[in-house]
Amino acid sequence: MAKIADTSKALLSVYLDKNDLKNVKKKVIYINGKETPYKVSRVSYIADTKNISKYKAQIIIDAQKVFSGLVKIEFKARNNEK
Repeated sequence: MAKIADTSKALLSVYLDKNDLKNVKKKVIYINGKETPYKVSRVSYIADTKNISKYKAQIIIDAQKVFSGLVKIEFKARNNEK
């Protein structure tokens, strides 16, 4: 029996304040200042046990060459949304 893993994608987890959750799935995601086509795939509405009063959002991204790097994430409303 063999275990097979899809390494073409990676899971990016970010921790957000309650106020940042508003419409987060509709916002445009910027990574290191560049607009991306990525969307939030999952939000945990239960506060994280290690990051108290933070909520975990997960974004599926293309696999990176370097695993576990730090990136700057920004969520911005589209021009026609506020």
